Amino acid sequence: MEQLPISVKKLWRVGGIFTGFVLGLIPAAVVVTGVVAFDWSRSLFALAAVPVVAAMAVGFWWAGVKFRNWGWQISDRWIEAKHGVLGHHRVVIPRNRVQTVTTNSGPIDRMLDLETITVHTAGAGAPNLTIPHLATATVSTIRRELGQGVNEPSSEPAPITVAPAVEPALSVPPATDALPREPNMPPPAAPPPMPGPAGE
Repeated sequence: MEQLPISVKKLWRVGGIFTGFVLGLIPAAVVVTGVVAFDWSRSLFALAAVPVVAAMAVGFWWAGVKFRNWGWQISDRWIEAKHGVLGHHRVVIPRNRVQTVTTNSGPIDRMLDLETITVHTAGAGAPNLTIPHLATATVSTIRRELGQGVNEPSSEPAPITVAPAVEPALSVPPATDALPREPNMPPPAAPPPMPGPAGE
């Protein structure tokens, strides 16, 4: 399995820390509001930083696991990708079902020379496969390789040509109306005349 560029790991970790910081501000704001508005103990101010730090640490860890579990590969017949943090997801599509290949890159991707590639498959309800944040050179190689189609030998046997059967000709003697006669045999006698009507 091929892994994503190492720069993606840094990008995801920065995003995870930022997301954790934003989410951690919610419980921190509750603590600060309680201290200010409801005269809670001022020692609780220190607790306001705990959810922020914890959420940032979770975001950092989540990004690392997400990067480690992401993988993809292209073989002569299949395109495969796997990813997931708590659960693992795997997508495998045959290369002969590939219809189009599209790419997308945002501002940060362009700064890091990265692109996201999506392989669209033919057929209603067929899954698409998206590989995020690949190097631009890798994306060009994938597009060129998928454009060559499926590389597999034909499994169909070669057609067999069968010559038509020739029936042997039968020698049939010519039909004759007369029966064969032995040599020196007199011709048959003429039949006697039929008797006429009475009184003649």
